[in-house]
Amino acid sequence: MIVAVGALFLGLVLIALLSRFAHNVPRIDKRADGERTDVRPPVPPAEFERTLRALLSALGLEILSVTPDENGTIDMTCRDPRPVTGGRILVRARHRTAGGQVDAAEVLAFAESVRGDMGALKGIDIAVAGYTDEAYAARGATPALIELIDGSMLVDLVREYVPERVELLGRYRSFDAGGRRHSRAAWSSGAGGGPGVLSDDGTAAFDPLLQSSGNVKERAS
Repeated sequence: MIVAVGALFLGLVLIALLSRFAHNVPRIDKRADGERTDVRPPVPPAEFERTLRALLSALGLEILSVTPDENGTIDMTCRDPRPVTGGRILVRARHRTAGGQVDAAEVLAFAESVRGDMGALKGIDIAVAGYTDEAYAARGATPALIELIDGSMLVDLVREYVPERVELLGRYRSFDAGGRRHSRAAWSSGAGGGPGVLSDDGTAAFDPLLQSSGNVKERAS
């Protein structure tokens, strides 16, 4: 018994000495080999808003109101002016990346605001930092029609609709100006129905004007 207590005491003393005098061990970088930290600056709020305005206008949407907040979120109310199929579209955009990816609770909160707006056709949620897997699952579980656009997809859309701004975006964190080329082919008439349709090259295609209900609508000729 005395031997056991002595050994325990000695072990505690050694642990205390190691904790006191040992050098701090650096954290192991868990990123994949060859992956480098993005040292580019974050996109300025004003530049982000100008890009959104240019993109939404190029998509044919009329911007009715823009409300930025101190947390880096921009709420926009837009209108698709097309007769019969047009209507109001709510846009929420987040340019900050420091807080990490957008989670399911934030997506569900936005979906609820879209559902509560009786005149809204759909919601477009844009987050430069991207979304968690749970957020994508939550999007599929809500009755409101919501599109999720991360930084890479935003660059794809800018490249397609306002290509003069894509090089500018490439200067900022989380925007890859050399990413895959966006394709709208899969959203044309007869391509299928709803979110997640793939284009010929296997990448997800997106057009907020074509997808204002659960089914893909024909583009006006």
